[in-house]
Amino acid sequence: LTELIEQKAELLQRFIENGEAVPLPGAVELIKSIPSRLPVALCSGALRSDIDPILEQLGIAGAFDVIVTAEDTDKSKPDPAPYCLALKKLGISNPETAIAIEDTPAGIISAKGAGLKVLAVTNSYDRDYLLEADAVTDSLENVTRALLENVVV
Repeated sequence: LTELIEQKAELLQRFIENGEAVPLPGAVELIKSIPSRLPVALCSGALRSDIDPILEQLGIAGAFDVIVTAEDTDKSKPDPAPYCLALKKLGISNPETAIAIEDTPAGIISAKGAGLKVLAVTNSYDRDYLLEADAVTDSLENVTRALLENVVV
């Protein structure tokens, strides 16, 4: 198991170094379209040392007010701790006014457990595995302001 973990880390590092990290279609555009008056957080189970170079490569390093990574909390998704920490750092006291965009069942459980509304995007999991979310889309390219507002309401 340790060897597999090390191999995964090496592969990820090579992807980062070679600039081969590919975001979900529409992800970068969606992040860049969020008005600066709205707080934005990245809540990931990845290491900060893996996240920062990818954000730089994608040109969105400064897009997040808060970044919560695996090093920031003792518990990981599906526990709500990462999202609770992100909400606290953003100063959001009513989590139902916030939206998490997730692509895994564990992420959905984590965000819902922290009280957030969730928009799920199919990626590694088919729609059938993401039905606990408040809404599901097949692509972030389909996400509109109206869709996000409907998720929160």
